Amino acid sequence: MDWRKSSANARIDCGIGIDVNVDDLRRKTGGRQAATTQWARSTTATAHRDIFCMLKASLTGDESEDINEYRIDTRSFPHEPTGQQFFNEGQF
Repeated sequence: MDWRKSSANARIDCGIGIDVNVDDLRRKTGGRQAATTQWARSTTATAHRDIFCMLKASLTGDESEDINEYRIDTRSFPHEPTGQQFFNEGQF
C-alpha cells in the first residue's frame, strides 16, 4: 500500500495528519533499505498527537548468513505471500 494514499485517506476521511519521513524505508541500490522501522506522528484538528511506529519487512544488509542464503533461494523474500501458512525449516 502506498503510504501517501493512506496518509491522504486519513486526512480526508478522519481529519488526521500524518508526519513521517519514509526515505530510509525505500529500496536502495541492491534491494536493501537503510531501516526496517520508522517513527511517525499524527495530529488531529483538536491538536491530539499520537506517535506510532511503521514496520516494513526489508533487508538492510546486516542479516545473518542463513537469512542471506534464504534470500538467494527465494526471490520473493522478504515479501512472500501469506496465503500459505505452513512453513518449512528454512522459513522458520
